[in-house]
Amino acid sequence: MKYTTVARATLALLTLTTLLSCSKETDEDPQSVQERILRAYIELNYPGCTPTESGLYVVDRSEGSGAQIKDSSYVLLDYDITYLNGTYVSYTSEETARQLGAFSNSDFYGPQIWYLPDTKAGVREILTGLKEGGHVKAVIPAWLLDVETENTIYDSDGSTKIYDIYVRKVVPDIKKYEIDQLEEYSKKGLSKIDSLSYGFYFYRNKISTDTLANETSYSVRYVGRYLDGKVFDTNIPDTAKRHRIYTGSDENYEPLTFKYSNDWNTVLEKNSFVKGFNKALFNMKLGERATTFFWSELGYGTEGKDKIPGYMPLCFELYIYELE
Repeated sequence: MKYTTVARATLALLTLTTLLSCSKETDEDPQSVQERILRAYIELNYPGCTPTESGLYVVDRSEGSGAQIKDSSYVLLDYDITYLNGTYVSYTSEETARQLGAFSNSDFYGPQIWYLPDTKAGVREILTGLKEGGHVKAVIPAWLLDVETENTIYDSDGSTKIYDIYVRKVVPDIKKYEIDQLEEYSKKGLSKIDSLSYGFYFYRNKISTDTLANETSYSVRYVGRYLDGKVFDTNIPDTAKRHRIYTGSDENYEPLTFKYSNDWNTVLEKNSFVKGFNKALFNMKLGERATTFFWSELGYGTEGKDKIPGYMPLCFELYIYELE
């Protein structure tokens, strides 16, 4: 008998539900239940597919023809990650976000950097050996994603997942990769840009001679951008409206407060902003407008934050003035 895609998904869901119900009645060992769920899913959707020695299933793979991924590689990837019932966990595609009704003008869409040693065992297994241009789709059980099966059998989060990954680039030197992006960005209309230190660029759009006073607080307006120019955050309401990221009312767009000190370490201690943001303000004078952009070591690092991925250089336009 042949099934349509919808029928397959429906049957898979019914099968999984039945298995879960049976496991509750027999009080079966959690990992055994996970294994039975996984086998039932594979038999229904990918009959004939056999597991690797570790227990995951590679359902589609094309090696690619560029540089090869090694066990210590940084890789630029596009991907979809879903649960067995088709619910999305994570993705890089704007089209997917729109289809799911989850698109946001402030979110980043596009390939993202993963550092192989920081990935889970199952992910490392399916990526190692692939090359640029390669693709792999695999069903990875919970125990190869470092998830405790005991707590996740009856919940979608943490269960077996399907990884559908496209390898865009193998990055041999992550620092150079980010610096190259910053250098390219600096050439786009910012010919007078100053690189004050490695990975940190700073340009005064409006110059002032009024220095900031030690141990004094000031107001700050900002616009945050990805290097493709897309605005991801601002505390200027008109800018938020123009870039369609406005939320709530103008009352939600208050200026930030920056506590200035002549001592750099005190600035870091007294202000909760990322290091690159603090560094730019530390170099500014009262009433100045400036543009700064910097690598992820001065931003949100390897992990990222919320909608900002790890290894992501950022740009900020800043204006500092008397405290309101």
